[in-house]
Order: sequence, then structure tokens, then C-alpha cells
Amino acid sequence: MLLNSVALVPIQTLSVVKMSVKTYVKSIDTLIETGESPLPLHIIPNHMGINLCAVKAISWDKQDDGQLVNLTIHFLPAKPGEN
Repeated sequence: MLLNSVALVPIQTLSVVKMSVKTYVKSIDTLIETGESPLPLHIIPNHMGINLCAVKAISWDKQDDGQLVNLTIHFLPAKPGEN
């Protein structure tokens, strides 16, 4: 169909599959002990330049099919006088 010199193409409908998402929160100490991190822990200091001593916890959301939806690194606050 042509309307005002613009071709209109019918859009196919996509089926939407609802996935449930589970949220995990683990302290850095627990992740070091258990190795349950969704991201290899060496990535944080070696590729992101973040000292693990400054990390309090990691949280992530994972779908039923195993896809990682979200990953957050939670930091320890700096002590007064530290830069």
C-alpha cells in the first residue's frame, strides 16, 4: 500500500513469552568462598579496575532460561578522610 509516497508494510506480530526473573544478592565474602558469582570475580579488579576490598556485595537478576538480566556491584562507603 502506498500513502503519500511512503510504503506501508504490514508488521508481523511477535509472540511474547513471559519469563520469571529471580534476584540474587551475595556478599563479596560469600562469593569468594562459594564461587557462585555470575561474573568471574577476577574480572572486577583485572578488567574493571575495582579493588575487591571496596566491594560490599553483588546482586543480579536471572531469567528461568539462565540469561543474566541485570548485574549490580554494591560498594562499601569510604571512611571519613579516605580519598
